[in-house]
Amino acid sequence: MKFTLFILLVTNISCFAQNKAYKALAKLNYNSVSLYYFNCDTNSNLIKYDLLCDTSLVDSKGKWAYTVSDTNHRLSLPEVASVIEIIKRYHLDFTSSDPVACYTPRMGIVFYNGKLPLAHIDICLECSKVMIETFDKGKIKFRESPVSIGTKTATFFKSLCLKYGLKGCRI
Repeated sequence: MKFTLFILLVTNISCFAQNKAYKALAKLNYNSVSLYYFNCDTNSNLIKYDLLCDTSLVDSKGKWAYTVSDTNHRLSLPEVASVIEIIKRYHLDFTSSDPVACYTPRMGIVFYNGKLPLAHIDICLECSKVMIETFDKGKIKFRESPVSIGTKTATFFKSLCLKYGLKGCRI
């Protein structure tokens, strides 16, 4: 009984956080959204930078991960609407996963106002986890740590990866 209550509590907390992620993205005043590929495991001699790379495509100061390669695939308005809708509903498509799974994101979606990054979604297609951050005046306004996504959500992100032919996107 205690285990069941614990699972319900964790699920409710997770759903609440994900609803906050949607609200944070929905409030953004963005004028473009782009898709990127970055790879954190190809430069093993740069270990000191792995933490930035493993956790973020771009930070609140506009500093990019050092391994960004396949850049600036601008998403169409219907694709952006689909990304927002997926984030709105991905807490309903939840799948439990190994809490210490790889989480080495290689795919990222960045929301811009002009050239200023306002938010990003980093996606690991291997362990099916995402991380979302929004920025305001050079500071992190909202952060959702890597969270597991379900099959429908992962399939959506994989379809974007395939459509734009991102280099090295592991599927």
